[in-house]
Amino acid sequence: MSSLLYRPPFLVKFTVVPSIPLVIISILSVNPNTWIATNVHHFYFEIIAVIMSSIVSFYCVTRAYALNDAFSLFIGVGFIISAIIDLSHAIVSFSFMNQVFFLKYFIPQTWVAGRLFSSAMLVVAIAKYDKFAESESGKNNDSSTSKSLQSLPAGSLMAIDSRSSVFIITILFLSIAALSSFLTIFPGIMISYPATAIIHRPYEFPSLVLFSIALIYFYKKQIYKINDVFYVGLGSSLIIWIFTQIIMSFSTTPFDTAFNVAHILKNAGYFVIIISLALSSIQYHLKLKENQKLISLQYEKLKELDKLKDDFIKMAAHELRTPLQPIISYNALASQGLIDKDEAMRVIDIQAHRLHKLTDNIFTVSKIESGTLQYKKQKIMINDIILEILESTKRDPELGKEVSIVEKLEKTCNVEILADPSMINLSISNIISNAVKFTKAGTIEVETFVYYDKNKAQISVRDTGTGIPKEVLANLFSKFVSKGVETRNKHGTGLGLFISNAIVKAHQGKIIGYNNYVNGKGATFTITLPIDSGIHTNDNNTERIESSMDG
Repeated sequence: MSSLLYRPPFLVKFTVVPSIPLVIISILSVNPNTWIATNVHHFYFEIIAVIMSSIVSFYCVTRAYALNDAFSLFIGVGFIISAIIDLSHAIVSFSFMNQVFFLKYFIPQTWVAGRLFSSAMLVVAIAKYDKFAESESGKNNDSSTSKSLQSLPAGSLMAIDSRSSVFIITILFLSIAALSSFLTIFPGIMISYPATAIIHRPYEFPSLVLFSIALIYFYKKQIYKINDVFYVGLGSSLIIWIFTQIIMSFSTTPFDTAFNVAHILKNAGYFVIIISLALSSIQYHLKLKENQKLISLQYEKLKELDKLKDDFIKMAAHELRTPLQPIISYNALASQGLIDKDEAMRVIDIQAHRLHKLTDNIFTVSKIESGTLQYKKQKIMINDIILEILESTKRDPELGKEVSIVEKLEKTCNVEILADPSMINLSISNIISNAVKFTKAGTIEVETFVYYDKNKAQISVRDTGTGIPKEVLANLFSKFVSKGVETRNKHGTGLGLFISNAIVKAHQGKIIGYNNYVNGKGATFTITLPIDSGIHTNDNNTERIESSMDG
């Protein structure tokens, strides 16, 4: 029972708060003469109860079918039997309305039989909830009820298996016991009490106790935690029916105040469950729509990934074959003495480096995609990295003879930053290689600058090449997208900019690319990297470094 004490949100919202008006109604129902009704009113009360109970049963059975929910099936069968009891109760009472002596016993004992059936049915259902919830696969075998419930999927989807037959037999037994009240008179069903007594129907207490036990189990098994409005409605109805039994115990004669109020509250309990079941249906419908939308999005994403995979395979097959063909051809020609061996080795060396770079890019992309690319950060000098890259660029066979490389390296930009030297080298190399690839003639300008107020270093690579096509700009840093319009002719994987962008982002930097609108030729790529507030420069660089290297 101590586990019930820590449930303040649900306890306050769905138990304490509804109990306040119900307590007031109970106090007002003590006076039997406040509202006197007739047998006709009683008939209508019971017919409404039959209709509502049938609706609850229909909802529960269809829910059991839709969700494979054994708990809903048990409740649904129970409520349809409850509706049959109420209907029989109403018809017999209305048919024998002139036989006062008979009704004096029949009405209270059939009411008691119906309430005992409903309360006992709910006790069995809720107390054995975890048994209903056990799946056919037998995965929910945990002895801890709370753990078993937590392992259930949202909405408590439960399998209807052979265990359900045990509970169906239980319902049949309870219904037979309830219907027996129509065939005999229970002894002591009407006990005379002094007019001053408050409790006139003590035989309402067994049902009161059973409804209370059902509520205790409802909290103990934490059924209210299931993500389904239906269970909230069920718990609220138990509160209402507990007060229904309390109020009915005040009734001195049929059709007095407590008698009428108790019938209305019984119907109110049904109404709450109906509303909760309707909201539950909407809840599941919305979840289904969300799931369908999610499935649709995932399907589109899978199609996109499948296309990327196909593009990648085609690109890799083409790009790997491109350097391999001259390597094989020149090796064969050199071995047969049909070509100068030095020339053959030069071509083979160039193509081997090209093949090595391609495989490195593919390997790097796979690490970026899987999140396993590691960065070994250390203090490095920006200008030193760039000079090293430019020295390598001079030997690039794709660098045209009519292309010159201009350096504009800010002296204070040779600051220390915390970065992975090989990764930063790769990122800047890919940008400069792109400029070389798409510049037939003119200049490639590499510039560095420091923004002291923002603690940022900027590297710009500006070329006078073909520029960036409009259709490429939007996805410039995506995989398999190349800077120039000549991608199909200029061998390229479209991985370089993707890799550069991922590396710069990993260093909390930013990279952008745009066309040069001033002279209408070429493109500019700018990399911005953070630097420490305590700038440390290389004292040997006292002036701006500007030089020109012809290709």
